[in-house]
Amino acid sequence: MGATLDECREAVRRVLRERDYGRIALVGKSIGTGVVAHLCLEEPRCPRARTVYLTPTLEVPLFDPLFARTSQPALLAMGTADPFYSQAALDRLREQRSFELCLIDGADHSLVIPGDLDASLAALRKVTVEAAAFIKEEKD
Repeated sequence: MGATLDECREAVRRVLRERDYGRIALVGKSIGTGVVAHLCLEEPRCPRARTVYLTPTLEVPLFDPLFARTSQPALLAMGTADPFYSQAALDRLREQRSFELCLIDGADHSLVIPGDLDASLAALRKVTVEAAAFIKEEKD
């Protein structure tokens, strides 16, 4: 993940040097959720970023310990059929920091409900709508 983190770090820094954004959002998917957590911890201009973690890799050292140390408003979205889903891990994280959760019953790591196209489309719509609303929120 070192090269990916370096590239993302440089991209964020370059964008933030070019313009002073009043608000920013960082979105990561799967292993990218660890990248978002890293950026939140180390980039001084990201303290008020709104963060969306799509299918975080719970119970993996790349995510849990880093995410627990972040303070940015956060939305986690995942499915109950995702191999990384763990209610116990979510409960442990919630003891360490607050976050919003969009949990899709039966969705896998791709946020798809296998064998059910209509339910999969509804799940993706739900995650998209909730993420967009979360990013637009004015409160922290």
